Amino acid sequence: MAYLHHLLADFRSIRETQHRLVTVNGCLSVIQEECQLGEWLGLDTEAFPPFEFWTIEEVTLLLKAFSDLWEAINLDADFPEILHPKIRYKLYVRAITEGVYDFEKKRGIVRFCTGIPLICPFGKRSCTCKMSENPTGLSTR
Repeated sequence: MAYLHHLLADFRSIRETQHRLVTVNGCLSVIQEECQLGEWLGLDTEAFPPFEFWTIEEVTLLLKAFSDLWEAINLDADFPEILHPKIRYKLYVRAITEGVYDFEKKRGIVRFCTGIPLICPFGKRSCTCKMSENPTGLSTR
């Protein structure tokens, strides 16, 4: 539990000191595409043990901390409304090593959806890819 408190304190500190993501002519003015989110925020995936390390209460606190941090820096994720906490946690941690590429309404967006249900990171139950025109993701040529 002490480690969790340390991690949550890090999230609060980052939230208070980081600039919001803003776009100028469609480009980030704070970070570049080559810049990893974790590099910019000072987070490392090694700071996040596997999901099974945490209790459900601790994961709930971490997911709220991730959500609050992303809101503070003007960043969104394309999570479906209903998503198992284990998947959400893994995707938040994975996002630490990825750049931010998409922008809508002046907000950065990390897109996890591949558009291919067979390899959907959300799992079969929460997959939003099945709403696409080509739900298999296979070529129709």
